[in-house]
Amino acid sequence: VGMQGASEFTMSGVLQSFNFTPRLNEIDVPVLLASGRFDTMRPSIVKTMQDQIKYVERKLLPHSGHLSMIDDAGLLNDVVADFLGRVEMAQ
Repeated sequence: VGMQGASEFTMSGVLQSFNFTPRLNEIDVPVLLASGRFDTMRPSIVKTMQDQIKYVERKLLPHSGHLSMIDDAGLLNDVVADFLGRVEMAQ
């Protein structure tokens, strides 16, 4: 609780003023942004990250919330395996 605050929806801990968004464009490796349709991280936030990262792929998992590895485990595993396979082939 000390880092984030009392709630995941309102930052009030030591991370309250932490914002790495302006530096996302410095990432120069492929990135997979996977989010759930019912995730508490709003699509606009994921889109902001997507727009800032050079080599990015975005996947929306239709049956999951914030815990895609549980809610959509098989699909997430397939998405990650496909992404990593393509990244490794490109090297």
